[in-house]
Amino acid sequence: MKMRALLLSVMLSIGLLLSYNSAKAQPLLDYTFNYSYGNTYTPITGTYTQLANPGSYAGSAWNVTIPFTFKLDNRSSNVMYVWAGGMVTPSPVCYSGSYYYATNIFSMNRPTMMAFMNYYGMFAPSTGTLRVQVQGVAPNRRVVFEWTDFCPYYPYAYGYYDQNVDYQICIYETSNIIEYRYGTMFPTGYSWWQTSNSSYYLVFACGVSGCTSGQYINIYPDEAGQDFVAHYSNKNPAPLYDQRTIFTAAHGAKFQSGLVMRFLAYPILASTYPSQDM
Repeated sequence: MKMRALLLSVMLSIGLLLSYNSAKAQPLLDYTFNYSYGNTYTPITGTYTQLANPGSYAGSAWNVTIPFTFKLDNRSSNVMYVWAGGMVTPSPVCYSGSYYYATNIFSMNRPTMMAFMNYYGMFAPSTGTLRVQVQGVAPNRRVVFEWTDFCPYYPYAYGYYDQNVDYQICIYETSNIIEYRYGTMFPTGYSWWQTSNSSYYLVFACGVSGCTSGQYINIYPDEAGQDFVAHYSNKNPAPLYDQRTIFTAAHGAKFQSGLVMRFLAYPILASTYPSQDM
């Protein structure tokens, strides 16, 4: 009898929490962060929508309607604003031309998901594409935004044409989980950076920002390139790396194929939500 009462109490608590979560977006700074290696990067196949074509610059952007409401911080929307420059934000968005310069996550004034930061954003060379696909069935669907064969603008502008990267931003229905998945990352190494001047502006970092200006989770490799550090604006905000101020070959090597970064909206129940391989 006691066990049954306890079980009913737990189920009631979970039900109330799910009801509360369905009505209110969880504050950004309550998200938890983890990452793992050894995952299989799976490119989009089958039916998808192609947004960016070869030659698209960072300033190109699209409103994409998705089949469920995604909640990030205090913003709930079924329309995502997607930049070729490498960012996704729930609409409505206050557009400013400078916002597609994906310099950092900590100076935004709107909720933004940014899987790869660099000044002037990403450029799609002759083979580059940006695609979007809905996967799974309700209530456990996810939307995958995929940048394939994109290149940071400045290396390309200075003649380094083979520095392409593949990555995805995935957002999940119901759980509001965010994932960044990384495929090919700078296949020919980093000598182009180490021998170049400061104009290339590349940052090996990623993160999520909230509705309030200066509210963020900023992720980057530590000084030794041994681990990722999560800096929360309300807990451990410094240091703030910007533009070209963080780079070593070790930093670059942390962003490799098979890396998945996850931002979990509801850590208490996170294990009940679909995994990355749903």
